[in-house]
Parts: sequence; structure tokens; C-alpha cells
Amino acid sequence: MGSIVPWAESGVGAVATQSFVEVSYGPLGLNLLKAGKSAQEALTALVTVDKNEAVRQVAMVDAQGELADKLLAALEAAQQEGGDIRGKQSAALIVVSGKSSGVWWQVGQFPKDKKLMQTILAVAPKK
Repeated sequence: MGSIVPWAESGVGAVATQSFVEVSYGPLGLNLLKAGKSAQEALTALVTVDKNEAVRQVAMVDAQGELADKLLAALEAAQQEGGDIRGKQSAALIVVSGKSSGVWWQVGQFPKDKKLMQTILAVAPKK
């Protein structure tokens, strides 16, 4: 997972775009969330004007709710169902709370490094 995939801002939300990446989805998605759009509204606004939306892999969440544990569980469930057809890939988890530090962790091989991601999540600052 490269540095252009994950985008997050404390109190706003997060955007992830991979595969056929459209880098502008990150900052534009966060700006739409800051402007008061829901994650679904922001995502719809982005893909509606994207002529290549059929090949995008993108997800967006707003700042409501606790999602990090659910994301780790989703990664594990996907791996148990066979994972990515290209083999085991990397994963990133960004935890932003309060003022963003600009620091994020990338784990080279999921699920081999799943315990490392769980440890990072456990020690990350909470709201």
C-alpha cells in the first residue's frame, strides 16, 4: 500500500483509494466531508464526475463512530475468504485523534503483521 492510498483528518473522516488510484479523491473527499457532506454524499459526488469510476476501488468514512477495530476485523475476514487474487498485500491503518500528527503506520504484509497492527491500534491515542 503506497502513500497515495490512505487519507485521514481528525474530526473529519478518512478516504482510501487503491488499484486504479485517483489521488484527488483523498483531498477532495476530505474537503466535501468538512463542508458537511455525509460519506455517501461525498463519495457519490466524486464518482459521478469520474469517467473511470467503474475501475476505482474507494471507500470513505466520516468522523462518526469507532471504525479502526471494525476495519481490522474486515481485513481479517477478507483474508479468511481468500484475500486478494494477487496474493497477500500490504495494509495501512491511520488513527487520528485530536490534532493530526501527520504520522501513519504501514504494515508490509497482512495478515502476517496483523498482530503489529493490533498493537499499534491498542497504543494509539484515543479521544
